[in-house]
This record gives sequence, structure tokens and C-alpha cells, in this order.
Amino acid sequence: MTSFVPLLKKESQYSLDKESYKNIEMDNIYKQNLVNTLPKTGSGLSISSTSNSKHSSIVIPPSPKLNKNDKRHSKRLSRLSQQISMQTKYISNQRPKVKRWKIYEGKSRLFCHGRIVTGNDNITFFLSTFLIIGPCILFTVFILPEYNSIYIYLFIYLTAFCTASLLKTSWTDPGILPRNLEPLPHEVYLNNNIDNKNSDIELPESSYSSSLNKRNQNDNQSPYSSSSYLEQSQSQNTLGSTYPFISPAKTYIPPTRNIVVNGRIVSQKFCDTCKIYRPPRSFHCSFCDNCVENCDHHCPWIANCVGKRNYRYFYAFIVSCSIICIVVFIGSISFVMKKMREKEHNWDFDGIMQCFVEEPMAFVLFFIVVFVGWSVTFLSGYHTYLIFKNITTHEQLKEQYIPNTNKSYFSTGNIFKNMVLVLCRPVPPARYAMRQYVSIPLNNNENNSPIENPFLKDPSEHF
Repeated sequence: MTSFVPLLKKESQYSLDKESYKNIEMDNIYKQNLVNTLPKTGSGLSISSTSNSKHSSIVIPPSPKLNKNDKRHSKRLSRLSQQISMQTKYISNQRPKVKRWKIYEGKSRLFCHGRIVTGNDNITFFLSTFLIIGPCILFTVFILPEYNSIYIYLFIYLTAFCTASLLKTSWTDPGILPRNLEPLPHEVYLNNNIDNKNSDIELPESSYSSSLNKRNQNDNQSPYSSSSYLEQSQSQNTLGSTYPFISPAKTYIPPTRNIVVNGRIVSQKFCDTCKIYRPPRSFHCSFCDNCVENCDHHCPWIANCVGKRNYRYFYAFIVSCSIICIVVFIGSISFVMKKMREKEHNWDFDGIMQCFVEEPMAFVLFFIVVFVGWSVTFLSGYHTYLIFKNITTHEQLKEQYIPNTNKSYFSTGNIFKNMVLVLCRPVPPARYAMRQYVSIPLNNNENNSPIENPFLKDPSEHF
């Protein structure tokens, strides 16, 4: 016999794990079989028809009187049917479909129901926006009216294009990779090596272990470990990833996977935070706490990572910003020279200072462009060089080249083809689709602790 199953007032407050889910299924099967074996009491209907009559006649027999046993069975049948329907409804609601942005675990900020993905660098982002729009407005109001009106429209269009590229780069998913695609090492080990539970090997802790998505990792040996590899990793890594919390146990780092790219072997590293083997050219950003595909770098001035899905917008932003700086620089100098000719100032220090007093805005724009523009112009030239070689900033700084060469594993060998591959290919769909509906698993407890089945508890605990 099964235990009594109480009726709950608020079933949505509870969640089920896989074991409790199976218990409820078995309990429902037992009850359904019990319901089928109970005698059917009460009134019944019978339909009879004859060949001579055009219509069927319905014969309703009189309801028999129920004895005590029949009443007891009827009440039990009603109670069991009610419990089965309630439990079936409860189980069907255990996997609600929600949009993925609601269960996002990284540090990026999401707006408009996941349509906008950006970082937490708010101050630098607003500062960069102000440094672009502010000088452009001053240049349009005080300098450009001295020239042909066509230059005003062209400069306004260039400013709008630069601002739109900045917003597009900052608000686009750079290529965030999904999490938890690989089985946890200690879970695989416990499934394959049940007899070897007493091991002093610790798994490396994630860089975001203080958050709610930290899993409770037991001190078990990894399934990939071997005695030779453990001795080597222990000799190379004394403190391991538990530093600054020194642990007497050995810390195991999962090995890399090797794949073939363009006929050459490329290693894949395991990310302890996202629980995945990162694809080639992917890195984990500690600012956004995401593994980003084709991650170039994290730029605080745009408040986002620069990756596979927004690199072209970033390149358009820095190139257009460099053109604006060059235009403002040349326009300010030509404006000052024009005013000095009109007012016949001497080309000495006193004449320049007198022109500065009369037209201060041109000098202010000149110094702003000199202070800011050189870095943006240098950055656009640097990324143009990276595009020619089809290499990212991470790969260039870590010198991830083909051995004995300075070529990237992913370069086509042709500058034009590399530019087309990086800038002109279609934008791939987001791997972490924020607005996609996903089902929440039954066991959503991150600590992997067993969840008690509320239907199997004592009724006094719920009322």
C-alpha cells in the first residue's frame, strides 16, 4: 500500500526532483489500477433500437439503492480521482516554459526582454557618448556655418552613423555561449568510479563561485585524471585555483581537447565557470562573466565585449570616429587661419592669442581632438592590421600563431579575403537566444541537494 497523499493548498510553492517525479508516476499508476478494479455503482443508461422504429429509444433503469460498501467505494473513487487529476496538473506545471533571458546567469545587463545585451561600464559608456556628440554639436554650430551648407549635412550624417555604430556595438550580443553543455567532472567520475570515492583531489573553483549558480563540488578525483598527469599538474600548480584559500588537497585542472583547424591542431580549454569546452578563438570575459565566441577584447568605452556578432559594428564605430576627429582637426585649423587672414593678425604668439580670445571654440575643439583623436585613430589602424591578418587582439597578445610563422590558424592567406570574411559575412544568430522559450528542469537546485516530494509528506506539515 502507498502512503496517504494529502491535498495541498498551494502546489506552485513546491518543486520536484527526478526521483520524486518517478514516485508520483508510480503512485498514480497504482491508484489508476485501483480505480479500474472498483465496482461501478450508480445509475446507468442503455440505448436500444429496433428495425421497425425510425428513432432509437432510451431506456433509463431505476437507480439501485447503495449499501454501505458501495458508498465507501464511491467516496474512495471520488477522492482518488481528485488526487490523480490534481497531481497530473501539478506535474505538468513543473516544467514551465520561460524566456531564456529570465534565467540568464552572467553579469551582462539585459533590457527590453533580452533584446539589448550590454555590460556594467555605465560611466565610461556615457563619457564616450558625450565626447562624440558634444564636440560634434559645437563644431556644427560654431565652425561649419563658415563653409558650404553641404558640409553641414555630410558631417551630421557622419556623426549619426558614428553614434548608431556605438549603440549597435554596445547593445548587441557579442556572441555569448550557452552554459553547462559538458557534464560536471565529479558527476562523471561518480557514475564511472563508484568504488573510488575517498579521494583528496579537488576540482578547480570557478571565478564566479560566490554567485547563486555555483555548484556544490565534492572532493573527488576527475575522470580525466591519471597519476602522471596529477603529479605534473601538482608540481606546476602548488596553490591551484583555490588561491588565496590554500587547500592541502591537490587541485586538478581539466586537460584540453585537441581539434583540427585547416589541417592543424588547435587546443580547446575547459571553462570552469561556464562548464563548457570553449570553441576556438573563444575566451571567458571576467567583466561580463561570459564565454564569448571569437572574443576580441572587452571594451569599457562601449560597455560590452567585442566578439563575433558585433565586431563589424565596433570597427565601423572606431573608423567613423577617426574620420570625425580628422575632419574636426582640419576644420578647426582652417577656421583659425581664415579668421586670422580676415582680421589681419600677425602670425606670431600675440596674434594667435588675440585670435584665441576672439574665437575660443575653435581652439577648444582643436585641443579636444588632439587629446582624444590620436588614440582612436591609432586603434582603427591597429584593428585594420588585425583584420588583414584575420587575428583577434587576444590571439595577437598571446602570440597564438602557426609555429615558426606570424600567421593565424584562421587566415585565408589573402588580405581581401580576410576583410570579406571578417566584415562582410552575415551576422550569425545568437547562440544564447535570449528570447527563446526554454523549459525549467525539475531539479533546479544548484546545490544538487535532494528535494523532498511534497505529496509524500505528513499532512500536518501543510495545514
